[in-house]
Amino acid sequence: MSDLETGNPPRGWYPDPAGSSGWRYFDGDLWTEAVETDQPNVEARALHAQTTNLVRHLRRWLLDAAVIAAAVKLLLSLSGREHTMKLIRFLHKVWAFLQFAFNHPNSTRVAPSPPVGSSAWTGMLTLLIGAVTISAVIVLLVWQFRAAKTARAIGYPARFSPGAGIWMWFIPIANLFLPYQALADLLPPDHRDRRLAWWAMATRLLSVCGALFLFAAVVDNSKAALTAGLCLDAAGSMAWFMVLRAVVVAVSRNHVEFLDSSKKI
Repeated sequence: MSDLETGNPPRGWYPDPAGSSGWRYFDGDLWTEAVETDQPNVEARALHAQTTNLVRHLRRWLLDAAVIAAAVKLLLSLSGREHTMKLIRFLHKVWAFLQFAFNHPNSTRVAPSPPVGSSAWTGMLTLLIGAVTISAVIVLLVWQFRAAKTARAIGYPARFSPGAGIWMWFIPIANLFLPYQALADLLPPDHRDRRLAWWAMATRLLSVCGALFLFAAVVDNSKAALTAGLCLDAAGSMAWFMVLRAVVVAVSRNHVEFLDSSKKI
C-alpha cells in the first residue's frame, strides 16, 4: 500500500513532531527513536538512503551483466569477423565513392551495395548486448547523480554540480576526462580510491583506441586493423565496467563509513 493510500508521509527525515529542535526519521509506518540535530548529516543520510537499492542492484547483477555482455560482444565480433570484414569493405568502398564524388562532382558513378546481413540470432544477440550496456550506463548515471548529491551534503569539495557531472558525459572530447573528475569528487580529496576514477578514464581511452583502429580498417581495408579494433573496443568496455563497479563499491563504503562515524559524535 502506498503512502498516498495510507495517508502517511514518505519515508525520510522530518522536524521532530515531539517538539525538539532536532530531526526524526519516519520509516513509513512509525517514527524512530533516534533524533538527529545535525541537518547536513540528516540530508546526507536521506540522500544516501535513496541510492541504497541502486547500489545493491549495480553490485549484484547489472554491472556484472555489462561485463559479460562486453565479453560476448568480443566473441561475437571475432566469430563473425568475415561478415564484419565485408561490412568494412563496403564502408571502404563508400569512403572511396565519396572521395571520388567530391573530386569529380560532374561525373556519375554507381554507389556500392551493402553486404548481405548476418543471421537472425546474431542480430538478436547484438540487440540484447546493446540493451544490457545501455541499461547499465543509464543506472550508473542515476547512481552518480544521487551519490554526488550525497557527497555535496557531506561536504566533499567538487568542481562540478551533480547535474553538470552527468552532462559532462554527453560533451564530445570533454567526455573523455571531465566526467572522471566528477567521479573522483564523490570521495574526499585525500582518499586512495579516487585513483579508480582515473583508471576508468584509462580504460575508456582503450575503447577510443579501438574505435580509431576500426576507422583505420575502413580507410585502409585492413583485416589486422579490424581485429585490433574489435579486441581493443571489447576489452576496453569490459575493463571500464569492472573499474566502475569498483568505484561504486568504494563510494558506497566511504559514504556509509562517514555517516556512521558522524552519528557517533
